[in-house]
Amino acid sequence: MIWKLTFSILICNFIFFYTYSITEFFCRIFKFNINRLSKIIFGYSVFIILLYLSYFILNLEIKYIYIFLIITSFLFLINIKKFLDNFFFTKENILVNLIIIFYLIPLLVYGEQFYIFRGNYWDSSNYLSSAVLFNNYNYNDIINKSYSNFFLEFQSIDYIIKARPLANLFLSLFINKSFSIFFSFYLFKIIITTIIFLSLIAFLENLFNFKNKKLFFIVPFAYIFSFWNIYIFEIDALSHYSSIPILILSTSLMFDSFNKLNDEKNYILFAISSSSLFIIYPEIFLVIVLIFLFLLFDNLKKINKKITFFFLRSFLLFLIITFASYETNYKHLFISQLNQITNLNDWWGYFGSFIFGKDNLVSNPEFVDEIKIALKDVSRNIDFLSLIHEQHFSKGYKFIYLNILPSISGLYFLMPGIINKNYFYFVQYSFVFLILFYLLIIIYKNIDYLLRNPFSKRKSIYFIFINLVILSYLISIQSYWIIIKYYTYLFPFLFLFFSLNLKKKSINKFYLILASTFFIYKYSTFNEGVGRYDSFPSIIDIKLKKEVIWDDPNLYKLKNCSQLSISENNYIIKAYLNLKLVDLNINNKKKESCSIILKNKKFIISYD
Repeated sequence: MIWKLTFSILICNFIFFYTYSITEFFCRIFKFNINRLSKIIFGYSVFIILLYLSYFILNLEIKYIYIFLIITSFLFLINIKKFLDNFFFTKENILVNLIIIFYLIPLLVYGEQFYIFRGNYWDSSNYLSSAVLFNNYNYNDIINKSYSNFFLEFQSIDYIIKARPLANLFLSLFINKSFSIFFSFYLFKIIITTIIFLSLIAFLENLFNFKNKKLFFIVPFAYIFSFWNIYIFEIDALSHYSSIPILILSTSLMFDSFNKLNDEKNYILFAISSSSLFIIYPEIFLVIVLIFLFLLFDNLKKINKKITFFFLRSFLLFLIITFASYETNYKHLFISQLNQITNLNDWWGYFGSFIFGKDNLVSNPEFVDEIKIALKDVSRNIDFLSLIHEQHFSKGYKFIYLNILPSISGLYFLMPGIINKNYFYFVQYSFVFLILFYLLIIIYKNIDYLLRNPFSKRKSIYFIFINLVILSYLISIQSYWIIIKYYTYLFPFLFLFFSLNLKKKSINKFYLILASTFFIYKYSTFNEGVGRYDSFPSIIDIKLKKEVIWDDPNLYKLKNCSQLSISENNYIIKAYLNLKLVDLNINNKKKESCSIILKNKKFIISYD
């Protein structure tokens, strides 16, 4: 336990030191002016680009990337004093260590049953299988399928390695012989969590002028333990999660560019960070495009030939950097992701049911199946929203409409479901209306400030208008899943909107207290490794936690197996047993064929 905690803190600080030093190197050469915390985030974005080029373009094996990291780390020791003064011995690092400790507590207390997979076992199995593949082969060998047939056991492996695979590669750097690959996966998410924390502090320091300097720490710290952060953390969307610090940095640099239109260096910094964002998660780049558009419209009168040249040159730099990712990112974005806009994917039920509160029918698989059948039956002419309304109200879910605003404001877990006893209605309605009234006050005050402030008025109008157009179009084509995805891309900014009183340059204390209790709510119960079970996307099929003991000591016998014959006809069980096999016997030469039967929640392993 102590070793895992110590290792987590050490590796986190090493990453911070390394990324900080990358930016220091750039600052010495190009004379960039970047504040101390943004140096870590900018260095992280540059590291993402270098990592992509090293593996996917230069075809370096992971072991050579490790060697490069070690050698450059020694060279970067010239920055150690600056790093110690500017970060290591600061309040920010103390809070980072606290975040690591808090996030490790459920893992250390509940064990592997808790962290072997969380909210989206499809994504976590895909990320892990491809990360193990990247860890053992160079990219040319993988493209040419010159790898063990064992990896063909994993579904769509050929597609996964070509679909914006940078986060998968980044994860592969964390795989080592000292810890299980499942712990490494969870640790990877914790490290990204700490980088998000620092990026939010840097964002606030750059764009806000709080009189109380403690607010720069309080707000980001609350975010880390709120619904807004834990949602992406839980669904194992590593590409999305890894991109959040760069999204926040790119937004900050974009505002800097438009606030200082004649400073060419800001354009270069923005071009580099946005290139990194596109390489790690091209879908979320849409947010940057939209913010750029409303800032551009707001500053059209100020843009002359010189500034236009700056923009064009930075765009050219963006194209030069990102063109290397044409096969993995551009193709993936235009061929695969854009098709989702016109496809009626049914993932909205699992990922979006929380908007009706913590307890509702949309999170019930049987109800979702009923909706699918009804929608396919054209002769019935069923209206999707009417069906949801009728079913909920007929079964006592009277709060679903009142729950929507609090739920999309990050407080879904406080909202009621069925109230069977009549005398509870008054208490529940009073509580819900109190929360609604409080949130509406926050919304009114902040929007009123944004529309009255000369600096933000036109920007806000453009932003609202563009988003309303997008939302209207997506609703008209019933693309609810894309709406949910876009909503999740805005999480950091939506959190800040509800957390801050923009006019007074202060915080909404009551909201922050409510929002930050989500971590305790979610993880204060074990529940067979699920945590608190409600409409939040913490587990797709609860049976895979309830009816399977994943930390079964019998699974240690897998270290002697070369291949598995599994009685269960369930891909997820097979995938995770194969990942266990990789994890346990990677260096064992005495291997046999094994048969596995799941009985009474445990695995019975026999050697053939």
